[in-house]
Amino acid sequence: MLTSRKYLKKIALAHQILSLARKHDWKKGHHLTESSLVELLQVSRSPIRSALQVLHERGAAQARANHGYFLADDAANIIIDEQEAPSSMEEALYLKIVKDRFAGELPDFVTQIELMNRYEADRHVLLRVLTRISLEGLIERNRGRGWTFLPAITDLESQTASYEYRLLIEPNIPILGSFKPDNSALIKSRDAHVQLIKQLHSSDHCSAAWIFELDADFHEMIAKMSGNGFVLGTIQQQNRMRRLMEYHSYTDIIRVEKWCNEHLAIIENLLEGNREATADMMYSHLSNALRALKKQRRDL
Repeated sequence: MLTSRKYLKKIALAHQILSLARKHDWKKGHHLTESSLVELLQVSRSPIRSALQVLHERGAAQARANHGYFLADDAANIIIDEQEAPSSMEEALYLKIVKDRFAGELPDFVTQIELMNRYEADRHVLLRVLTRISLEGLIERNRGRGWTFLPAITDLESQTASYEYRLLIEPNIPILGSFKPDNSALIKSRDAHVQLIKQLHSSDHCSAAWIFELDADFHEMIAKMSGNGFVLGTIQQQNRMRRLMEYHSYTDIIRVEKWCNEHLAIIENLLEGNREATADMMYSHLSNALRALKKQRRDL
């Protein structure tokens, strides 16, 4: 497996393009133009071209002669494995900023100069990292100067409230009259979960970013099948807000494998058309997560 810094940057940028596509809800066939991605991601054409090639190789984008690259499916349905361990300068800076924000060491409002001085970071590297964090819904650029961190779940109390809120919504999704299973998306998600479980038992590194995206994509996939935009919007908002907190739970490999298997069971039931059983399994899945969280609180 290639692990050069250049290759890792290419993988990371491919995931940024996918994050951007999900944020804007780009549909199958959307034209991934180099010029628009250069402007949105603040990188040059050469790395964009390389990242698009990665998406093509992994089936997320289609290449058309003399026309460029196009999404192979709706962005919300696309999942690609992140088998490589990001270890670049950008990834290290990203993790520092996320960790410090989670720890309450960064204020709601920050400037690039302050962050450059704090982390001794190159301006261009920092801008790319901030762009990535903004695509994840954790920060937004102000109209004038500086950046503002958006509301996020950063403590156990709010995390508990989030799970209780989701328990009111997600178990009911499969039994909605408007619910329509998407077998193609379910199979892709199943394959990605199986790949993650394999890597958990191998010497390959699984980054927190990849694990979170797989987890979040699963719940958004189910929400999208509801056919209800309000439901999907709610789950997307919860995923954005819980990113900081959830990253810290992915070091528990036993827990990660457990919820992966719960996801797989839900997927299999949906593929078999067992919607009511799926609703019960979703309730159990979220209840298990809430119980694990409450146990964590007691152990503190």
